[in-house]
Amino acid sequence: MPGTAGYRLAHRPATQTPSSMQTHSTTRAHGWQIAVFVGAVFCYWVGLYLYAPTLPIYVKQYSSHLGVIGLVLSMYGLWQALLRFPVGVTSDLLGRAKPFILFGYLLTALGAWLIGFADNIFWIGVGRSVTGLAAATWVPIVVVFSRFFPPAQAIRATALMAMVGGAARILATGATGFVNSAGGYSLAFNLAAVAAVLALVLMLLVRETPRAPTKPSLGPIAALASRPHVLFPALLNAASQFVNWAVTFSFIPILAVNKGASDVEVSLLMTVFMAVNLVGLSTTAAFVNRLGARKLVRTGFLLLGMATVLAAWAPTVWWLFLAQGLVGLATGIGYPTLMGLSIREVSDHERTAAMGLHQGIYGVGMFTGPFIAGFLSEQFGIQTTFLLLAVPCLLLLVPQVGGRLLLPATADPAEAGH
Repeated sequence: MPGTAGYRLAHRPATQTPSSMQTHSTTRAHGWQIAVFVGAVFCYWVGLYLYAPTLPIYVKQYSSHLGVIGLVLSMYGLWQALLRFPVGVTSDLLGRAKPFILFGYLLTALGAWLIGFADNIFWIGVGRSVTGLAAATWVPIVVVFSRFFPPAQAIRATALMAMVGGAARILATGATGFVNSAGGYSLAFNLAAVAAVLALVLMLLVRETPRAPTKPSLGPIAALASRPHVLFPALLNAASQFVNWAVTFSFIPILAVNKGASDVEVSLLMTVFMAVNLVGLSTTAAFVNRLGARKLVRTGFLLLGMATVLAAWAPTVWWLFLAQGLVGLATGIGYPTLMGLSIREVSDHERTAAMGLHQGIYGVGMFTGPFIAGFLSEQFGIQTTFLLLAVPCLLLLVPQVGGRLLLPATADPAEAGH
């Protein structure tokens, strides 16, 4: 039929030329690389969080001193604070990021194994330090993944990575109690190590194109640190993480057990935090233009103060679930807002340094929160310590007290004289 023959002839170049077939093959290979990378990152976060909800209880089996428990738990935040920025700088210096990621996945498995097979508090601390080193590879993970996308889609790439991490943490923390019930604490650590090894295998399948090395300079970093709109958001985020890691990841699980909670309930406590935190992260972008950054930051600290007061008062485990949800919402609102503020007024070529500086500073809060709260709990009890933690959160809302930090951190460009 002439009409049919003409249809075939007209469409053959669009469907069968070598160039179009090559483009289709390249697109499919690109999509496969993204899928494998996402799978590896998902397994990585499962490896870090599968045992996290009941880790404080596990540590308490080896020491009854809350100060020592807080010190051991703080090792995770300490090594992140120390190494996240240097890892990013070294990666840029070498022009390679994948080796750091692979090493981080290996450390994730090693850390879980060390904690699970430790026979004293010292080796648990060593294992927790190793997992902190592993978590420091988050910087090159985000950088490599963003290279799968055009520069204009960088925010989409980082948001996707945040969603993958959030989904993995919700799954991992939700499963902890059931895993413990099935095989004891050791099973969770073993499965976490297996997940990390799987992440390592998947990442080996991802191709990385080496980039031109860039020589780091400390001068611009020091200049950035002197800018109020860069420094103050980081300090506020450090304060938020101080409370978050002291409460959610350290002493609420122990308090819950003291009130009769099972491992499954402790596991679900952190799952509630993760789920509500993800809701906060997802909705903040929709409200920042309507309410403004300053109101969002104030709201975050108000909710955080309310959550710690509620945890200090809570007569039963179920009130702790509400407190955990409030902490999750508070950090879900405050964390991305403050991080965005820290890079809002810096040039494009300064943003990597500004983000590294921000992460390094708020990492100090992740370390000092469990450390200081542990020794306070040893002296005054866990619930009294939670009440003490609420005080600075609520004081930040008082203009005469918190204004020196809050106002410079959230000032609009017009207010700052730009």
